Amino acid sequence: MRIEKQNFLIQVKYSDLLSEKRGVEKHFLGFGGELYLSAEEITRYDTGIINNIKSFVEKDRLPLRLHAPIAEIDYSQIKDTFLRLKPLYGYVIKFCKALGINHVVAHAELNYDSVFPIDKQLAGAVSVWRALGDDLSANNIHISIENHCEREPTHLVMLMKKVRSPYLAMCVDLGHFNAFSDLSAQNWLEKYPVGSIKEIHLADNKGDDDTHLPVGDGNIDFAAFFKNFDKRGEDCAFVLEPRNISEAKKSISFLRKEGMIE
Repeated sequence: MRIEKQNFLIQVKYSDLLSEKRGVEKHFLGFGGELYLSAEEITRYDTGIINNIKSFVEKDRLPLRLHAPIAEIDYSQIKDTFLRLKPLYGYVIKFCKALGINHVVAHAELNYDSVFPIDKQLAGAVSVWRALGDDLSANNIHISIENHCEREPTHLVMLMKKVRSPYLAMCVDLGHFNAFSDLSAQNWLEKYPVGSIKEIHLADNKGDDDTHLPVGDGNIDFAAFFKNFDKRGEDCAFVLEPRNISEAKKSISFLRKEGMIE
């Protein structure tokens, strides 16, 4: 399969855009972007930078998405967790509306090492993400739940099914499952219903940690993954997650050499 310009984005940290006058053009490399802001940054973003981003993507009709701030989630303290997340996602919605973003990716953070049983975590996650999802969908914003440290995606898929919203889907992070799971790419994909994957994150590692190596520098078999994914016939976005600009360029060169991207 080949990734096209209209569904390929580079994840860019908002903090990297603050220090450079031409930061948007420099970091986006001519592609669309998925912005990442911390919980603190999203409450006080600079409207000048936002206008620069908006102008850049609108000029060539490039895609733009948001990686929601990573927040601590404790499903054993469901009330406190919701009270912290609801105002945070209020800022997420405000940010998305300022930029015309209609797709957000977030971590559910189901913890298989917690003494709090995973089935009870799932029940709490359903109530939290159903409520947050309702707030997002009311503003026409879709959300994809990304695998992080989960060892396998069964409970993430159950979360999606139980929330039962057309606005909630799945994001597959290749680096995360390679670092934290023993499943093969094919077995990982088979857990997801066809049509449920709306975003894929591209970063490499050697299976020991989520090191975000350039694509091709680790041991992830991207060709095999794309071959298996292509059979599903899904329409989704592909997001490169580089550590810096030079490694972004190296990953893009690898993807082009392997015939995976135009």
